[in-house]
Amino acid sequence: VLQSLSMNFVQKICKAQIREVKARKTSTAFSMSLGDVIDQAYYMEPDFIVESGTMGEAGNASEQIVSKISSEEDCIIVADAGAGKTTLMAKCFLEKAENKCNPFEFPAYVWLKDKGLNYSFSIQTYLEDCFERYLHKKIYPFFSKENIRFSFFLDGFDELAEKLTKDDLQRLCSSEMFQYPMVLTS
Repeated sequence: VLQSLSMNFVQKICKAQIREVKARKTSTAFSMSLGDVIDQAYYMEPDFIVESGTMGEAGNASEQIVSKISSEEDCIIVADAGAGKTTLMAKCFLEKAENKCNPFEFPAYVWLKDKGLNYSFSIQTYLEDCFERYLHKKIYPFFSKENIRFSFFLDGFDELAEKLTKDDLQRLCSSEMFQYPMVLTS
């Protein structure tokens, strides 16, 4: 019963994040929301080059990234400022979050610009933040994260990276959140 209640909270947080991602404005589409750009078919899938690792035979960039994260692999989206990294990241997150077939999956979208260098990047802290932000309450005391399959979509790493020292980078890479499958933009 407690596990089911925990999954219910995960579903509510995930739905709230979907709404929030869709509502965010994008600079590449004259202040339209990301949801409008994607839902109204204004989004154009970018060409991409695989710099490292392997990708599947077919599919566009977002399909390839969602496939990687579903296979519990990491992916980094690298491009110049204004090239559409955030929009691509949002599209990937929305595809994963809206089409997840396992109730124990928790795709999580994190704006690193909002977190800063001193954020702990622990799952517990992240969940506490989500309960406060999306459910307007303290974390459920019996919340169980044991069977949850997290995947993180971390947007804005480049904005943090400009300020990172070698020690900061080591701390981030060894943090709990970075042990899960993730997609980073930089």
